[in-house]
Amino acid sequence: MSHSGNGSRAVSRGAARSAVDARRGCSAGGFRGSGTRACLAAVVAALLAVSCTATFTGRISVKGSEPHTYLAIDTADHGELEIVGPLASRIRALYQGQIITVEGTVLDSGSGPGFPPKLRVDRIRLSG
Repeated sequence: MSHSGNGSRAVSRGAARSAVDARRGCSAGGFRGSGTRACLAAVVAALLAVSCTATFTGRISVKGSEPHTYLAIDTADHGELEIVGPLASRIRALYQGQIITVEGTVLDSGSGPGFPPKLRVDRIRLSG
């Protein structure tokens, strides 16, 4: 993981990918020394890799087709993240199409196109 200038940890795409790989490996029994213990260790490591507070800057947009839309932030460094949590409705109402900076926690690694990693936003800062 790399550190951003304000001391928050930035989540790398590699960390998100390792979480997906860990999930796939457990379901396929693909880990060396396969078994419940190895699988559990891989899942815990993957969750720790993606569940830290970080700062993200990007353009806010609504993605998908009704009735399956989601609020997203498109970042240059981390790609697209789905915004969830109590601030999501405020962001949707006030900041669509704008570039903003948010602080939050990546809750999962996503599961492919149309299902990006989920970001629980804890703080909103407008980009200058």
